[in-house]
Amino acid sequence: MTLDRKIVEANDQFLAAAGYSREELKGMDYMLLVRPQDQKDVDYQKVWADLAKGQSTQFIRPRLNKAGEERWFDVSYLPVLEAGGKPHQVLVVASDITAMHLRRRDNRSKVDALSRTMAVIEFDLKGTILAANSHFLDATGYRLDEIVGKHHRMFMPPGEADRPDYAKFWNDLGAGASFSGQVRRRTKSGEICWLEATYETLLDPEGCPFKVVKYAFDITANKNREAECDAKLASIEMVQAVIEFDAQGKILRANDRFCQTMGYSEAEILGKQHVMFVDEAYARSPDYAKFWEDLRAGVPQAREFKRIGKNGRVVFIEASYNPIRDASGRVVKVVKFAVDTTIFQTALTEVGAALDRVSQGDLRAEITTDLGPLEKLRIAFNGTISKLRDIIGSVAANASDLGQEAQAIAAGSTELSRRTEMQAATLEQSAAALEELSGSISGTTELTHSARAEIEETAREAKTSAEIVDQTVQAMTAIAEASRQISSIAGVIDDIAFQTNLLALNAGVEAARAGEAGRGFAVVASEVRALAQNSAGAAREISGLLVASEKRVAEGVTMVNRAGGALQNIMQRVDSVTGKMEAISSAASEQANGVKEMNNAVADLDRTTQQNAAMAEETNAAILTLNQRVEEVLQEVAFFDGAQGQPQPSRDNASMFVRQTGAQALRLDRKRSVEASLDHERARGSRIAN
Repeated sequence: MTLDRKIVEANDQFLAAAGYSREELKGMDYMLLVRPQDQKDVDYQKVWADLAKGQSTQFIRPRLNKAGEERWFDVSYLPVLEAGGKPHQVLVVASDITAMHLRRRDNRSKVDALSRTMAVIEFDLKGTILAANSHFLDATGYRLDEIVGKHHRMFMPPGEADRPDYAKFWNDLGAGASFSGQVRRRTKSGEICWLEATYETLLDPEGCPFKVVKYAFDITANKNREAECDAKLASIEMVQAVIEFDAQGKILRANDRFCQTMGYSEAEILGKQHVMFVDEAYARSPDYAKFWEDLRAGVPQAREFKRIGKNGRVVFIEASYNPIRDASGRVVKVVKFAVDTTIFQTALTEVGAALDRVSQGDLRAEITTDLGPLEKLRIAFNGTISKLRDIIGSVAANASDLGQEAQAIAAGSTELSRRTEMQAATLEQSAAALEELSGSISGTTELTHSARAEIEETAREAKTSAEIVDQTVQAMTAIAEASRQISSIAGVIDDIAFQTNLLALNAGVEAARAGEAGRGFAVVASEVRALAQNSAGAAREISGLLVASEKRVAEGVTMVNRAGGALQNIMQRVDSVTGKMEAISSAASEQANGVKEMNNAVADLDRTTQQNAAMAEETNAAILTLNQRVEEVLQEVAFFDGAQGQPQPSRDNASMFVRQTGAQALRLDRKRSVEASLDHERARGSRIAN
């Protein structure tokens, strides 16, 4: 080949490797045999520059054959020098190593693939670390410089590297053996990691071991999950009944809890069919056949089941039948996990029956069946029923007592109402009497005012007469006697005034005492009227005497001179009577005001009494309602049978008790109303008569 890369000659071996004929190669540019990426390679361009300087070179490069396929050669480029020592041609000597290269590439690719997916570490035959890839370093937490040159024992958990089997392990590897399996190793942090590992001893072409390579997968997470699953299964085995069947229902194994639940030993049931645990009618039914068809189809079954244990004992279980598939998805096994719920079913039945009896009113219902782990429930239920019996009995007794107390309260309230209305009638009579007394006192006051005016007028006339009598004193001697009589009458009037004052005082005392004192008001009024009549008689007598006096004055005009002194005495007495009449008028006014205030107080007392009577009626109505409520309570309590402490009243007795109480209250109300009406009519008749 020339320095400008033109092919001059090729031997048969090169022609066979390149696939060209000699004629096709002569004169062809050598660059057509070089891959495009190599043509641009700086190192390849440097080769030609060195050849131009007369320097030879050697390397392994691929070349393209006529079909465009790569052929690998171990190539030597040798410059051919001319006489002056200047290169003018290039001799290419090559060995076709395509087959060996492809094998090496295949091997290296496989190794690279393993390194990309697996943890890889290399050791010498004694276990000293030579190299490790990133996956191994990540799994153990080390850097490469922290482990190269150290022994494999650094990865062993404490104590394991000192055992004889560890030394034998490396002796075997050094002799060319291999090892595969799950190994436990220690990371940099001291934690345990698990590796699925293969230790391979590499041999040279002569078959001598020279290196140990370990390929591994980090299965720590899987081992932890596996340990967790094992722990969970062990926990399930401890608390649940577990049994395994093949797809046809044949028993493969059963744990102790299942055997205890069903009453069998494992030897008694292994190899037998599941049908031994169901009753005959169900075993022959289509439902049982479909049950196993569904399981073989991979459909799990989970619910409460009724099963038959040893000696025909009925067992209830809360269970799940779980189809187990193999790698191809075929159901090969059925595993049942179950919890014995027989005691719960028994408790549910017993408690349900007892509660049903309670709902029917039977408080003697108790649970006598031993409930085992639920024995506290039985004790609590029986205690509750016993307490309920006591409570219902107490309620019945209290309701009966309450009814009797209500009856007594009703009677007392009715009597209070009757007395209140009687008091109201008496107050009404007292008010009427006070009203009449007030009118009488008002009339007396008016008469007193009129008498006072007349006396004043008489005084004026007497004064005038005195002026006349001064000239006719002697003629009025006869009038002296009449004047003395008038003086006596004036004394009577004075006594009347005194008695009237005493009667007013007595009326005040009687008003303060109240109560039966109402009748005293009538006596006082009668006395006042009598005094008024006496006052009127005295006034008439005075009038007669005055007429007689006038006659005598007319007859004794001649004797006036003698009557002068007497007339002066009359003037003095008239002045005295005038003062006393003023006092009587003032006292009468005060009496009228006092009686008016007393009348108002009696009216207020009458209103209060009427309100009390109304409240008594409301109390009677409330007691009647209370009696009705007591009847309802007694009727409800009578529903229960077996309450302790008091006999239970029947519904009829309770109703009769309330009806009697209500009827008695109504009779008392009617009697009270009639008596009140009669009292009112009597008071009205008394006022009309007066």
